[in-house]
Amino acid sequence: MQCRFCKNSKFNKHFFSTNENIEYSVCENCECHNKSKFQKFNYDDSNKYWANVKDPDGKIRNITSEEERNFKIKNWYGDVPNFINSYDDPKVLDVGCGLGYLLSCLKTKYKFGLEPGSFACETIKKDYPDIKIFNKENNYIKEIKEEFDIIVAYHVIEHLDDPLQLIKDIKNKLKKNGKIIIGTPLIGGLISNYFGKNFRLYNKGHEILFNMKSLKKLFQSNGFKIIKIEKPFFKTDYFNFKNIIRLFNRNKISPPFYGSIVTVYGELQ
Repeated sequence: MQCRFCKNSKFNKHFFSTNENIEYSVCENCECHNKSKFQKFNYDDSNKYWANVKDPDGKIRNITSEEERNFKIKNWYGDVPNFINSYDDPKVLDVGCGLGYLLSCLKTKYKFGLEPGSFACETIKKDYPDIKIFNKENNYIKEIKEEFDIIVAYHVIEHLDDPLQLIKDIKNKLKKNGKIIIGTPLIGGLISNYFGKNFRLYNKGHEILFNMKSLKKLFQSNGFKIIKIEKPFFKTDYFNFKNIIRLFNRNKISPPFYGSIVTVYGELQ
């Protein structure tokens, strides 16, 4: 086994997460947390991945609902929509765009989505016909003929066996001074260190979890200048008394809280 980021083969810690009992190994070199066995998922299972989803707190959610769309736009994407909408009609590609919720709230006329799940793509075609959708795996980005001003991969890299390759592919499809936006869970911070194996974002779909140091290296080693780092939380509905109280019980799954996820914005140099 090699680290999915730095390719090192030495690991100094192994543990099983409380959430779903998944084995992770901590890279001795970069300290990324790697799931021990890669598992490829079928995102066409609409009942499992879109309409009947269990979150880390055990709540069943219907991701296809209008309520869920509005919740995600308000609470999930942070400043990403405002950042993109501050530009005049940028050409935008959302890699792993899901049901198209992020693209749907952008003002630009040039909206492209890359998504492996056929159910999600058919939903986008029905609900958001202005989005050009590619129903392909993430590595299909190499075959897309267009170049883009902004490419987003929001909560995608943690699901990949080779996240570094995706960043390289994104770089090759950006225009001069193009922008990259990566959102992902964050380990190595206060919340993940405090809750340990009870950190809420250890799950069977997350192949690798990055720390801030490794994310910065991921950007800088591929020619991106980091222009903004955001940890969406305080402006969201997750910032409430109930989740604050949950911080005092580290024997339970961690609540959604500041520092659980991070969004890094970069500019191609």
